[in-house]
Amino acid sequence: MQGNDFITRFLNFILQNNLLQKREPVLLAVSGGVDSVVLCKLFSLASFPFGIAHCNFKLRGNDSDADKKFVEALAASLQAPFFSIEFDTTQYASEKGVSIEMAARELRYAWLEQTRKENNYHKNATAHHRDDSIETVLLNLVKGTGISGLHGILPLRDKIIRPMLVFGKEDIIAFATAEKLTFRQDHTNLESVYQRNFLRNEIIPKLKQLNPSFSETFASNIEKFKDAEALYKKGLSLAKKKLIEQRGEDQYISIKKLLLQHASKTILFELLRDFGFGEKQTEQIYEGLRDDASKQYLSEKHRVIQHRDFLIIANIAEEQSQVLLVENINKPFKLPDRVLNFHLMAGAIVKEHAGNDIACLDFDKLQFPLLLRHWKQGDYFYPQGMDGKKKKLSDFFTDNKLSVLEKERAWVFESAEKIAWIAGYRIDERFKVTPQTKQTLLVKA
Repeated sequence: MQGNDFITRFLNFILQNNLLQKREPVLLAVSGGVDSVVLCKLFSLASFPFGIAHCNFKLRGNDSDADKKFVEALAASLQAPFFSIEFDTTQYASEKGVSIEMAARELRYAWLEQTRKENNYHKNATAHHRDDSIETVLLNLVKGTGISGLHGILPLRDKIIRPMLVFGKEDIIAFATAEKLTFRQDHTNLESVYQRNFLRNEIIPKLKQLNPSFSETFASNIEKFKDAEALYKKGLSLAKKKLIEQRGEDQYISIKKLLLQHASKTILFELLRDFGFGEKQTEQIYEGLRDDASKQYLSEKHRVIQHRDFLIIANIAEEQSQVLLVENINKPFKLPDRVLNFHLMAGAIVKEHAGNDIACLDFDKLQFPLLLRHWKQGDYFYPQGMDGKKKKLSDFFTDNKLSVLEKERAWVFESAEKIAWIAGYRIDERFKVTPQTKQTLLVKA
């Protein structure tokens, strides 16, 4: 490929994908290999302002140190600011329980972003190319992925641009040869220890035996996958609007409506993936949908509760041990999930204010301070309307078909160790208003 054609394709790709403006300074991630050296050359020829950042992962002994010196000299020759850092990648991988590849990736991107911010660069740029994107898709296919895993490496994500995705590896080497560029050789790339190297050295050459134009064909397929993903996301967005009902902080999914959808299992996977649920958990949840029993499934920060006709997605509850004292009824009392308003009225007030969210209590039967807490196992009360019969709260909740969430969030209104009201549900017979009541305390939840 002629140099001018190469640069034209580079600039057109930047323009088509809106990667950067002409005068925006960019921080280039440069290892010293042929890809990143070509990236530097292209930015220089295009007169884009740039700096050079190099990570020494200390994985190749003296070769790693020589890479740093080479990149530093390259930056000096291009009159570009130079930034570098050394990492103990092996120790980091051990501490985090991740592979060396993942450790290097995490360390690299975190430091690049920090360096970008501290030095006022608009974007970070890496030298990923078309073949890297193909390898990414193949890895995702082998490991298992949703459709989003098929779009390969994106030209722009957050503050990272990849302006060389338009080129294949052969294009890059041809340009470097024509421009007589010097670069460092990483001989570990020839070893098939790492996953990408195994694909690059062992698998892709065999695929090229089946189709000599494999790279071009697969790159074309990736573009089709991107279009399919766009249509998929549009359909998924419509499904979310149909299926998800927001109730306060929680989201309710109608099981009946879900099961009527085409590809209902895939839709459920996509709905729950945003909340940290993986494929195996989704499979388990889906298989239990036709079972009427209540169930609960946990991810790191969320849970899915199957209750009657719904799947309920909620945050994992914090410790339910909060105890609050009500000493003053002259002003509203704030709870984490609601506000209580008090009204003290003369006489026996009941009928016109009846309702589960309002308690009409005989004020003279209450002993202050009142205590507000979440219910606990062993709690009991005497529900109004049950002829003075004692009932466990757990049984009362079951009879009223409360979900796990509703039970957890129920507040108990306690006076002198006696439950006067389960807020929003039922008062206790012992505290009800009678014709003899002189003052009625109305509590609205």
